[in-house]
Amino acid sequence: NRTYDFQISRGYTDIMEFEITVPTNVKNTIQLNPINIKSEFGSYHLTIEKKTNNTYILKRTYQQIKGN
Repeated sequence: NRTYDFQISRGYTDIMEFEITVPTNVKNTIQLNPINIKSEFGSYHLTIEKKTNNTYILKRTYQQIKGN
């Protein structure tokens, strides 16, 4: 249980994108369903998209909302 209130003085959005290359001699079994979490404090989104046979794009977005 929270003893003291807190306030987030400013919100922000953080966007990251990575290209992941798996060596061709490694079996590619990457399968990830998109992750979407939303609350009164902000949101989080994560996706992995297949670009080529051994290259993937990972995208992550985190948003923090200003307020109590």
